[in-house]
Amino acid sequence: MYKKDLFANLRFPVGKIHEDEYILPYVIDLANKCIVTKDVYYAYLQRENSIMHSLNIKKELTYLDIFDKRFVYFNKKYNGKYDAVILYHAIIATLKNIFLLKQEKNNNIPLLEVLIKKENLYFTTFMKKRNMQNEILFIKLILYKTFYRFIFKIKNLRGAL
Repeated sequence: MYKKDLFANLRFPVGKIHEDEYILPYVIDLANKCIVTKDVYYAYLQRENSIMHSLNIKKELTYLDIFDKRFVYFNKKYNGKYDAVILYHAIIATLKNIFLLKQEKNNNIPLLEVLIKKENLYFTTFMKKRNMQNEILFIKLILYKTFYRFIFKIKNLRGAL
């Protein structure tokens, strides 16, 4: 639930998938306070062949667009204060998609190449933005980059149980 005022200048993007991913960080940024509850007020119907469970170029490039827009907006508004955090999440999401794409029998090589280039760009930018305040993120990121195949394989196995 959100206050109506938060959407005065925000709109869900038309024709985009993952519209909540596009808008939620900006809504939270505008809010004076947030309340989190453990109560469940909605449920997802998840189908095996749904968009959420498939890898396709439109979906994956949408994520890259989302992270790029977040980075620009929050960098400008907060003078780079949150750059490392945003880049960290962008790198992890991109590594996960690289892992999942490599697991497919008939993987999309052009998409894989785009994701690898983008992950490298995110990581290079992260390294330039790195400072003592985000050393924990740096250590976690190095572990993810080094062991992402193992980490995501374990997470996928746990998710299947």
